[in-house]
Amino acid sequence: MVQKILAELSDIVGSGYAWDIVRRWSGGELYVPAEMTRDHPIALTVGFENAQRLSVKFGGGRIRIPLERNALIGERNKRILELRTKGVSYTCIARDFGLSRPGVVAICRRAKAAAEKSAA
Repeated sequence: MVQKILAELSDIVGSGYAWDIVRRWSGGELYVPAEMTRDHPIALTVGFENAQRLSVKFGGGRIRIPLERNALIGERNKRILELRTKGVSYTCIARDFGLSRPGVVAICRRAKAAAEKSAA
């Protein structure tokens, strides 16, 4: 869920602005007005044109913004899985991310189990 929201926001406003939204409204619900104004907090955060694009997609609705910590962990774990797919060792990944080797193994196992569960 966290990754889906981040990906959707990134597609609309760009990755940097998506993270700005997560930082500003971390763990809350963000109401996106159908008619965006230049002085709206969203427009001041991501720029008026990006805010208008959010209004087109979500106007009149609310977006549940993930906690920044959870979003960062999700991104970290996604990157860990990408590195494992490329053949990088658990030990090298652990060193790069400041984790223990068993911690990296556990992240990979949980992701594999989740993928198998969703495929079933």
